[in-house]
Amino acid sequence: GAGSAPSSAKMDAASKALLLEEGAEPAPARRDGVRVAAHRLARLAVTLLAVAAVAVLASGALEKSFANPRLGWEKWKPFKPFKPMKWEPMKPMVWDDFPPMEPMAPLVWDDFPPMTPMQPMTPKPSSSSSSSEMPPIDWDLMDSMDDDFEPFEPMKWEPMVFKPPFSDFEGALPMPELDGGGVPVLPKTGSRLRWGLVGTCSTARDFAASLRAMGSRLAVVAAGAASQGAASRATEFARAYGIPRSHVNLEALAADATVDIVYIAVAPELQASAAQLFLRAGKHVLLERPPRLSLEQYDKLAALAAVSGKLFVLNLWTRFFPAALYAQNAVKSGGQGALLRMQGAAPPSNAATLVDMLQYVAVFLDPDGEGDYLVRTAGQLAAAGSSEFAVGIAHAGVNATFSASAVTTEFALTLFCSRGPVTISAPADAPSGAGYTICLGKAVGSASEPCAGDSAVSSGQLQQSLPTYPKSLVAGRGVQHGMGYVYIASAIERCAYTASCTELQELSVKQQRLVVRLTADVLSRLEKPAHGQVD
Repeated sequence: GAGSAPSSAKMDAASKALLLEEGAEPAPARRDGVRVAAHRLARLAVTLLAVAAVAVLASGALEKSFANPRLGWEKWKPFKPFKPMKWEPMKPMVWDDFPPMEPMAPLVWDDFPPMTPMQPMTPKPSSSSSSSEMPPIDWDLMDSMDDDFEPFEPMKWEPMVFKPPFSDFEGALPMPELDGGGVPVLPKTGSRLRWGLVGTCSTARDFAASLRAMGSRLAVVAAGAASQGAASRATEFARAYGIPRSHVNLEALAADATVDIVYIAVAPELQASAAQLFLRAGKHVLLERPPRLSLEQYDKLAALAAVSGKLFVLNLWTRFFPAALYAQNAVKSGGQGALLRMQGAAPPSNAATLVDMLQYVAVFLDPDGEGDYLVRTAGQLAAAGSSEFAVGIAHAGVNATFSASAVTTEFALTLFCSRGPVTISAPADAPSGAGYTICLGKAVGSASEPCAGDSAVSSGQLQQSLPTYPKSLVAGRGVQHGMGYVYIASAIERCAYTASCTELQELSVKQQRLVVRLTADVLSRLEKPAHGQVD
């Protein structure tokens, strides 16, 4: 704007100060400029306020348009929980409520009339023929051929019956029926034998535990020899195995009318006299191995048993195991061909294991218990403990070799036949498994490679676990496989049910005699300092 003095350039500081002190007013042009500026500022402020208001309103409208509606939870009814479902246990199905199903009668084709042969079709011969067509059929000739036709005989179908391998030939040994625990099942008819036990050693404890597992009747026990503490040992034994009574001496047990059969586990020098005592008293006798009997002693005891009509059995328990019976039937059936040789290996052993080896010789080399043998031995059998030795036996062109050495951990046995091997798994003295292999060609292989690269026609195996040793009796257990006594004990009880049974089917009198003969021969060689004896 223009200045209020005549010349703003010439106005000095004193003039400006004088004007201000005297309250001089600005010129009209200056006041108008101020008013215009204030008006513009007011309009700008109003415009800014209006824009701000519009912005606020617009943002509120947008927020309202995009916001989720508020849930009115107060309008909802409170949630009611589900009622728990009531489960009722399903009633067990009782099969007795259903009538037994009658077996379906086998289908017999003879009940159906034979099928009438179909009449031949006789088409009308064609009136036209040419050289390219087939010659006309002589239907009269065809009719004459039909007259000679006879219908096929109807086939007779028989129901298939499952049979275990090697059980359908004459002389097959019966496999014992076992319950769920592996214990033989005895017939429900007949009276169970009442057992008396002689001896309180660990072997006798294993046998008593086996009888308990079978549910046999243990009547009485007696100490093996009259000695200091014999009465207390017999009493403690009877208490541990639930036997009602105990005797101090063998004579009292022989006179006990509540005893039918006596198991004898005494020192070797007492075996013959104890067996004779109880056979004369009218008792069945089971004599523990190893049988230190001469042939003369055995023959006298066998004759005494035959006269009294009682059983005299050596406890050659190995052959009664299901796996051993399975192997015997596999060889005896003839399906494996001819037996060529037998080979067994065991860790250092005692006389009892030696007897288990020799009874396999009697089983497979000479089932009839007769014939001559060539015996070879090496090593020496110690009076106590285990020893290393070797035994070779030849009979009728078949060789059996057994060795006991530290390089072997368990006794295993292989029978080499012309069509394939039969194996008895370790421990072969108390086997739980056996198997066979039949080869396509001639078998010349080993136990690990039975067919020597050739194809196998068939194979099979049996695995049967031994019964579990009762926990309450484990403290007195003698050997790991002691419960295997159930097999020979059950065979004796089954035989005793039949009045005409004078020897076991699994172990004949001749077989026992052969084992006694071989045992006496081999022990006489191994218990001498000399080595490599041959006869």
